[in-house]
Amino acid sequence: MFELFIPQFCMPNVFTENKELCLKTFKEYLEVGQRRKEATEFIKLMLKYSDESKAEKERSWKWYQANTVHVDSVMQHCIELTEQGESKQLLNLLVAERENIYAHPNNSISNCWDLHSVYAMLYSIYIKDDKDYYTKIAELAEYSRMQIEVYQKSNEKQHVLYKQVLNELLQIYKTLQNQEKIKEVENIINSLN
Repeated sequence: MFELFIPQFCMPNVFTENKELCLKTFKEYLEVGQRRKEATEFIKLMLKYSDESKAEKERSWKWYQANTVHVDSVMQHCIELTEQGESKQLLNLLVAERENIYAHPNNSISNCWDLHSVYAMLYSIYIKDDKDYYTKIAELAEYSRMQIEVYQKSNEKQHVLYKQVLNELLQIYKTLQNQEKIKEVENIINSLN
């Protein structure tokens, strides 16, 4: 697993040196297997028990299917942009498609964390202001935290990435000097010990 709070990303050839991270991450979203099947079955189950009308359920299901195909094509395009060295276009595409990617069946906790590492690397190239950079990274890490906490509530066990995410959030909030968030994250970390 990669870290989001990554000072080594602030170097000249960061995109060239991290192409493998990008390619691996995008290919993870294209895998067709058990994870995708389970996520699709879960969506069907959610729709079955939702309060939506039959027509709304059909619309939701069609959107989910169309979004999956759409994100698959986005990931294919991300691979092409990575291979072509088009880091700015890649960042623009990922920023524009982030919510759709989050709704993809292969957006597991570990895949999402890898994706956030790609965002962090790309942001380090194009965001020069430290506060802006760490604010963006905090947003990504908070999403990972939320994703893990939802997992933990339904599985009643701690995810292997939870402490790492919390420790990175703590470092990010220290860098941003956000005392309220520092205290919040420290309290969670202390409750785990």
